[in-house]
Amino acid sequence: MLSSKQTDSCLVVNLRDKASTTEDAYQCNSSPHITGPNARAIFIIERADPNDGYVDNVVHYGQKICFTTNSYLSPKKFYVKSIQDGPMFHSKPSRFQQVIASTKKTYET
Repeated sequence: MLSSKQTDSCLVVNLRDKASTTEDAYQCNSSPHITGPNARAIFIIERADPNDGYVDNVVHYGQKICFTTNSYLSPKKFYVKSIQDGPMFHSKPSRFQQVIASTKKTYET
């Protein structure tokens, strides 16, 4: 679970709220009501580049990683992605930078 001590909330994927992008993506929100692990709030740390020079499957200092959703949330794999705010893309409640879960793996993930 990814949590913030400042806001006392956890990052969750909301599959009921489609993101306003051209790709298959959904909004990520923070929720203060998560009391334990659930499918919306569990993420998997994955290597961003399989050819990064490490032979094992352990995350090393300085290695590029990405966060993916777990298979209990959806059969599709979603990558947590941050989009720079602008006139077309921004977070609904705060109007700042938007965080979404997207099926496309890009440099933003």
